[in-house]
Amino acid sequence: MSAIFPKSADRYLRLAAVSLAAVGASVIGLYAYLTQPRVMDTGYSPVQPVAYSHKLHAGNPGMDCLY
Repeated sequence: MSAIFPKSADRYLRLAAVSLAAVGASVIGLYAYLTQPRVMDTGYSPVQPVAYSHKLHAGNPGMDCLY
């Protein structure tokens, strides 16, 4: 009985598995790097040229901080 797949199919399967693992590891590594707080500017607060209290817009007027 002859083989269903050629002898080179094993090599291609291994290459595909290694390539898939490398791409997966790269995606996970890139995601882990890009979600670090220092990359996403978490906690970043620029220097304000004028002392402006948070209470002036969010206290009594109740304005959203996005404006």
